[in-house]
Order: sequence, then C-alpha cells, then structure tokens
Amino acid sequence: MAITDEVTPQRQTFFVGDITFKRPTSENLMRKFASASNFIMDRIFYSERVTFKGYFNNSTVTAFDNNIDIIYIPNRCEVYQYTMAVMATRSAGSNSMNFQVYDENGDSLGTLFGTAPVINQASVLRGLVGKNVETDTDIVQRTTTGFNVGALSFTELQAGWTLVPGILSNSNRALTMVVELFLKPLE
Repeated sequence: MAITDEVTPQRQTFFVGDITFKRPTSENLMRKFASASNFIMDRIFYSERVTFKGYFNNSTVTAFDNNIDIIYIPNRCEVYQYTMAVMATRSAGSNSMNFQVYDENGDSLGTLFGTAPVINQASVLRGLVGKNVETDTDIVQRTTTGFNVGALSFTELQAGWTLVPGILSNSNRALTMVVELFLKPLE
C-alpha cells in the first residue's frame, strides 16, 4: 500500500488485549484505530429541516419573498443527501420548492437546485423524493408517476452562506411540505 492510500473505514471494537499495560503499540492497533476513526468521520452529518405547514402556496411576487426560515451555514460543508415530502396531495399539480443561495455578503449566487424536486400526482399520502448525493441514489417513496428528484447546482456550501427557502408551485389543496438537507462538515 502507498503512503497516500486511505485506510478503509470499518467499524472496529477495541479489546483490553489491544491496550494491555506494557504491550507494544503495533501497526495492527494503529490500523484498527485509523479504520475506526475513518468509519466515524464518514458518518458525521447534521440536518436542516424546513416545513411549510398546512395548505402551502407560492408567493405571487417571487417564491423567496415570503420566506419562513433562513438557514445559516456556519462551516464549509457538502450536501450529502436531501429529501422533499408532501404529506397529502388532493389533485394533480406541481408541488415544488427551492432555496435561494446568498454568500457571506448577502449577494445572490442562484438557487440550490438547478432542477427543483417535484411531486406531481393526485391523491398521494406522504410522497417523498430526494437523492443521496454521495452514492448518486434516487430516493422515491409512495409516488409512482409525476415526480422529479431534482438536481443540485451547489454540492459544496461555504461558511457564512445562507439559504432562503421558497415554494415554487403547489397543487390545489396540497398539505404540508417538509424539506430536509443532510450536510456533512468539511472542516
């Protein structure tokens, strides 16, 4: 193995025999520790959730004028996974949202999604779409037609940026939209 090869992340259990008094520190113990550390580091993330409660609808001026939340990004991170759920749809119609992204000076950088996620199907309960960005796996539950998992414009977010959510479109009597971003710290 080369010096620059990553130690494979793996769940490890340490035993008393690994660390007994006067036992020499071995390559095996160091590899075990490094492997366990990489395993933990791969699983550290936090989530940011935005909920549009009740019958939601888009603003008549722009989607981001009547924002309900602002998400502040404290440290450089990457979007690991995202999901968008609509708790109930009564009629077919596009249910969609996006985030306006602002840098640390308040200047607009565009939207988080180049193609926003959409659930467009009548009579769906708890429809969910999204993507695991790291594995490039679509997440689709309880919806079979008329959806789009979306595509990100930004996969890495910088410290000091803010995300302002907004409804892009809604079907008649769609009820409660929940959007969750799973973010993995890079620093």
